[in-house]
Amino acid sequence: MIAEGFRLVGWPGNWADSLENAQLFCKTEKVTGYDLETSHGMDGWVLAKSVEHILLS
Repeated sequence: MIAEGFRLVGWPGNWADSLENAQLFCKTEKVTGYDLETSHGMDGWVLAKSVEHILLS
């Protein structure tokens, strides 16, 4: 998926032109992938250096 996106439109960028480079970048920059799932229909994933989970009542 990463290789095809990069080939077609340059997504996500040269830091991830291959799976190996993407993994190296994430490890070097201490970036983690987080899975998003909510009951409001928002789902997917995000790469971030930190996350804060806040429960709203």
